[in-house]
Amino acid sequence: MSEKIQCLHPQGKKGVRIDRAKYDPIREAILAVLEAEGPCRFMQLAERVEARLGDSFPGSVSWYTITVKLDLEARGVVKRVRQGGADLVALPAASSRPRKPEPVGAALHPFLGWSICVWTAINQK
Repeated sequence: MSEKIQCLHPQGKKGVRIDRAKYDPIREAILAVLEAEGPCRFMQLAERVEARLGDSFPGSVSWYTITVKLDLEARGVVKRVRQGGADLVALPAASSRPRKPEPVGAALHPFLGWSICVWTAINQK
């Protein structure tokens, strides 16, 4: 059985569970497009993700792009910005991008994620 990831939704709606083997390449392609080209409209992003992955991706690239983009938005990895009457997908400014914390004497909690590490780091001072 393949590993699944529970996707989040920026509006708190129930997200879907998808195979990590499909989530990871879409995530990497989205981040690579945004890093290389900067903010873009969703349709441009979806086209560029599809061009990066080619025909080798097993599934609907546009559906997975929507799902993973919403998850990344909910996690603060990407953001939606309004520019000239259009919504764009963008990376947050470098200073406001969430950084992966260094674990301090504890493994990452599978549901709480980084918050247990932050709590541990704060309470060890």
